[in-house]
Amino acid sequence: MGWFRSDEPERRYLGGLKPAKYFEDVLWPEHVETLTILGLSQERSMEVFEAFIEIDADNGGEISIDEFHAWLNFDVTKFSERVFRILDMDVSGFLVFKEFAIGFWNYCTYDASLVTKLAFDIFDVDKSGSLEMAECDALLRMVYNVRRAAPV
Repeated sequence: MGWFRSDEPERRYLGGLKPAKYFEDVLWPEHVETLTILGLSQERSMEVFEAFIEIDADNGGEISIDEFHAWLNFDVTKFSERVFRILDMDVSGFLVFKEFAIGFWNYCTYDASLVTKLAFDIFDVDKSGSLEMAECDALLRMVYNVRRAAPV
């Protein structure tokens, strides 16, 4: 499969199963309805799972915020934490495969206007439909990972 390096020993996943077997026996039957609604075939869903387990470095069956940032090679910022929380639909602090697949699908299918709306919604905390000065200040501080936005 595309994400696995051929020079590494064969990886085992949850229950000691090979990733393809775990996907076929556990994840596909459990999530077939969601994955089908997303328009993902079994083969394409397996590719998404390969990406998921690449990020899930400890084979725990879920992606922690630290694994998320390590894989992306991003520093943890309030902005990146907020993005992670959007993906974490059950607010567990971890991404399970279903959340990852839905987030992956959203990211890959959003056009520029939907990405812009998502970014806007992240900062429109009071859901007023506009960004107040405090929300703009928070946006700048989060994106640039600073305590205080520099005055103009």
